[in-house]
Amino acid sequence: VPGTYEWGVSAENGSSATAFFIRSLQIDSTSDLRSQKVTLDRPLNGFITNLENVHFSWAPLYNATSYYIELRPSNGSSPVFSKTTPNDTVNISNIPEGSFVWAVKASNQNTSTDFSTQTLLIDRKAPERPTLLTPGDRTSATAWPVLLSWKRSETGAKFYDSVYVAIDTLFTNKVISQVVDTTFLSVTLTLDTTYFWKVKTIDAAGNVIDKVDVRKFTKIKPL
Repeated sequence: VPGTYEWGVSAENGSSATAFFIRSLQIDSTSDLRSQKVTLDRPLNGFITNLENVHFSWAPLYNATSYYIELRPSNGSSPVFSKTTPNDTVNISNIPEGSFVWAVKASNQNTSTDFSTQTLLIDRKAPERPTLLTPGDRTSATAWPVLLSWKRSETGAKFYDSVYVAIDTLFTNKVISQVVDTTFLSVTLTLDTTYFWKVKTIDAAGNVIDKVDVRKFTKIKPL
């Protein structure tokens, strides 16, 4: 925004800091938007979500009177949404699944900026059910600590697993409840008894698997 500003730098270490070294600068106004750029705010670049309705916002540009926003598939197809607005926010509803680019440019009576762009992924597909590996179902575990391991069929995406261990099939008496981004977890179990365990996967968009497998094993104190 046009005006007179000061900026300063202070050097610091672990125990002390210098005084600020100050410089001033002045930003002049211009109605020519061709060399300016719209700064996109939300959603962040590369944002992944399973929502159908997304709120878009950007920083207002001085001397701009309107903004044009469009949401287009990353493959270059025609936009699924476009709008000219005097505001710096837009809500877009009923966005289909897919990878998108959202672009905004500012205009006034005589000039416009180039498009500013960021990417967005809409993903509503639930993750595949993980396969529980060790310990095997209805087996004994004598190692200390017990290694829980599983595998997934998906690759290339970000997944998180919630690992639950309980002493009942309804998991009301949980002894382990932990979120991990690996496919294994070493757990210390204090009771020599039968345990039940399951893994619930969630992806970066917030999709969760509908059903999970439950396995049981008996922990035996090592000799």
